[in-house]
Amino acid sequence: LKLQRERITEIVRSFKGSVDIFDVINETTVSAKSDNAIGRWVKAEGATRVVDEVLNLAHEANPQAKLLYNDFNLSVDFETVVAELQQAKAPMDSLG
Repeated sequence: LKLQRERITEIVRSFKGSVDIFDVINETTVSAKSDNAIGRWVKAEGATRVVDEVLNLAHEANPQAKLLYNDFNLSVDFETVVAELQQAKAPMDSLG
């Protein structure tokens, strides 16, 4: 998880001023079914917590960036994550 956190910060910071719109994370509502880095992270901490954290990491790396959370699974799970992110005032500018 340390590497994922560092990678998000590194990418957003290094492109600051050149690319200021980031699709920060995708498909967290189904990621727990995958045995990859994001899937394991979502299994360990939950989709909302992971999305909130990566949005905040990206925002800290570039406060002017527009940040997107994207998920193809437009379901009750997605709606729940979005509602919880809004309650937490996560720095989310757009949904996809």
